[in-house]
Amino acid sequence: MEEPTPLLAPWTREQAIAARRRHLDVAQFYSLPLDYFLGVGAIGKRLHGRQRRSYHAVWKKRAQRDDIILRRGRKRVMVSNYAIGTWQITRETLRAAHQLYLKDKRDYTKLPARLRPPRDLKSQFSG
Repeated sequence: MEEPTPLLAPWTREQAIAARRRHLDVAQFYSLPLDYFLGVGAIGKRLHGRQRRSYHAVWKKRAQRDDIILRRGRKRVMVSNYAIGTWQITRETLRAAHQLYLKDKRDYTKLPARLRPPRDLKSQFSG
């Protein structure tokens, strides 16, 4: 028999305050209106009580070093491209966004350390 999907517990007051601080810090750093985050809250509310992980796969010409290979075909591979978190970010989207970050000229030291992207994505793909 299959295990039931675990339900997510509601945020504590402290977790909600911490999330609000992160949103404010990011909005200020990127000059985004706070309304931008309303969609994130709506998605989080819709997903509440469900496991926040979706599984997808994509075909690519070649696998990257940390890809999870599901199938090999003629001149291409199918890799896992699962999404995690409230934002449902996939591995491929994270890689593309990270390339933009590496080219970005903004001073990321002005962003709180806990919110700064890593220079290397290895830590993001572990687990």
